[in-house]
Amino acid sequence: AVVSTQSTGVLVEKKRAELEKHAAEVKQRLETHVKEAEQRMMEQELKNERIEANKKAVELHQGEKFVGCITNWFADKGYGFAVTSISDGKGAERSVDVFVHVSSVGYNRRILKTGKKISFKLEWEEGQPRPKATSVQVLK
Repeated sequence: AVVSTQSTGVLVEKKRAELEKHAAEVKQRLETHVKEAEQRMMEQELKNERIEANKKAVELHQGEKFVGCITNWFADKGYGFAVTSISDGKGAERSVDVFVHVSSVGYNRRILKTGKKISFKLEWEEGQPRPKATSVQVLK
């Protein structure tokens, strides 16, 4: 079959338009992925900065007793989380999430639950995202 130069040109233009459209879609998806990756990196940097600031604040107050409130308690797992306020050493207070394990509680372990007030000392284990409570006492 003989194909005219004109119909070949139309096919080439049609294919070029399809490829350009596809390239634009790929470029858009790539730009979206780059923006999402940049956002995740910024969030991780902020998280790391928060962790370092909390770690320094805990080091400043080594051995001191804190009062906090259990925000989540998983009785079946034997651990939960509390929140306390701690000075950063520069006159500002910061809220710090604290890991609480049932083994750090002397007696009255069974009354640990969300909303309970506790007193505790703070300790930071290297590689952990938050400090852990030690010498925990349940307050009335």
